[in-house]
Amino acid sequence: MGFKEDIGRRIERKRAEIAELEAQVGTARTYLQALEDMYKLASRDAQGGGVSASTDSPRATPSFRAGSMTGQAYDALRAAGKAMHVNDLLPAIGRTVNRQERSAISGTLAAYVRKGDVFTRPAPNTFGLVEFGEQPGKQLEIQPLPADFGSL
Repeated sequence: MGFKEDIGRRIERKRAEIAELEAQVGTARTYLQALEDMYKLASRDAQGGGVSASTDSPRATPSFRAGSMTGQAYDALRAAGKAMHVNDLLPAIGRTVNRQERSAISGTLAAYVRKGDVFTRPAPNTFGLVEFGEQPGKQLEIQPLPADFGSL
C-alpha cells in the first residue's frame, strides 16, 4: 500500500463523513421547522387568537402561516377530500417520505388532534380534517404493510 492509496482512502472516508453530516443537518432543519410551527401555534393560543375550527362555526377556515407544513397539509387534505396516511400526505405537500419528515408532520398535526382543532386522526399515522366528520376506525380500510416496513 502506497502513500497515494492511503491518502485516497482518507479522502473517501472524509467525503462519506461530510455526506452523513449534511444528512443530519437536513434532519435537524426539518425538526426545527416542526418545533417552530408548534411554537407559533402555542403563541397564538396564549394570546387568545389560536387557529381553531370551532363547533360554533363549522365552516370557519383556519389560517396558517403561508408556506408552513401545517398549511400545506391542510390544503392537501382538503383537495383530496379524505383522510390520508402520512406516507401519502408527504408527497402531496412536496416532501420526501423518510423517518424525519414523517415524524415532523405527525408531531405537528398531532398537536391539533389533541386539542380537537382542524385535524383528526381516524387511524394510526392517518390524518383528516374535522370538517370531514370522520370517526376513528370508520371510512378507512386496512391497508397491507409496505414491503419496506420495519427497515431503515
